[in-house]
Amino acid sequence: IEQTLRERMKIPVMHDDQHGTAIVLLAAMINAMRVVGKEFTDARVVINGAGAAGTAIAKLLRCVDHESDVCVSVKEVIMCDSKGIIGPDRTDLNDEKKALLAF
Repeated sequence: IEQTLRERMKIPVMHDDQHGTAIVLLAAMINAMRVVGKEFTDARVVINGAGAAGTAIAKLLRCVDHESDVCVSVKEVIMCDSKGIIGPDRTDLNDEKKALLAF
């Protein structure tokens, strides 16, 4: 539904369950990295769950669909689902999960 709305509407579309969760996690990560004295760009993140919220978090952390001059990406995002790490060696991935391999 969100993708259809984005294609048809002339206004920004926000899906609170996805984007709201991703924004809150981003704020927490920025502050956590400051507390431990590490650079955000050096972070390697594992996301346990490849549903709507997990995908939105991964996209935000890797600056997918965001202007590169205003977005700072973490070093790496590893996504997992109920069968393990989502990687190129998996033969059981649907199209949505295959798209996750790009980031």
